[in-house]
Amino acid sequence: MRNVISKLLQFKSQNTYYKWKKEERPIIIFLEKYFRKEDLEEFLETERIDKLENIDSTRAISIINFINKLHALYAENGSPAFFYDYIAHYTQCSHAFIDWSDSDRWSGYYEIKEFKTEFYKYLIDVKISMVDLMYISDFINKLDQSDLLFLNLNIYDGFTTLFNSDTEGYGIDFYSPYLKDSILKDMMAGLKQAFLNKLNKKPDNRDLKSLIKRSIEEGLEKQKEG
Repeated sequence: MRNVISKLLQFKSQNTYYKWKKEERPIIIFLEKYFRKEDLEEFLETERIDKLENIDSTRAISIINFINKLHALYAENGSPAFFYDYIAHYTQCSHAFIDWSDSDRWSGYYEIKEFKTEFYKYLIDVKISMVDLMYISDFINKLDQSDLLFLNLNIYDGFTTLFNSDTEGYGIDFYSPYLKDSILKDMMAGLKQAFLNKLNKKPDNRDLKSLIKRSIEEGLEKQKEG
């Protein structure tokens, strides 16, 4: 990694790299934290990193796919609250964490099968009705690996990616802005209430991101105590 960073920053010798690393220069921390050696080599050779070129359109497609599936849950008179309550529960599942070398960080399940298995265990615990189970099962079975990755990303950033991203301009046939906004508004309210319930807190003005962070922290504390 030091060789490619030295080349990228046009250091005359690798001693400069070691000096900057020792000084904890932000550019060195940034490059080593967010890029692989192969990414930087690709940029040096082609002046681009392919996986980042279409990141906006990829994000837009993920958002649209996710909201479409939520829309189906609403349209079938299902119970979105069960899903939102599960997300709050999911942030505290001991198996949904990874202990990184520098800090405890949210990771989530790696496989959609694990996620769905935990989801059904949760439904059994809350004694869901057969009617609700029918609708929510149809919804959860439509989720795929990309939806799981997208959900984990949103949990980590407090759903900023979902709620604050613009999906217009990508040539994708989508529902009306009103429908999209109404679903996201309901989802925001549902998620906030689910996390307030999970943390045994009365309604307050605390933002969703801080509630999620606190829920994850409580999950980590329970994991360490166990």
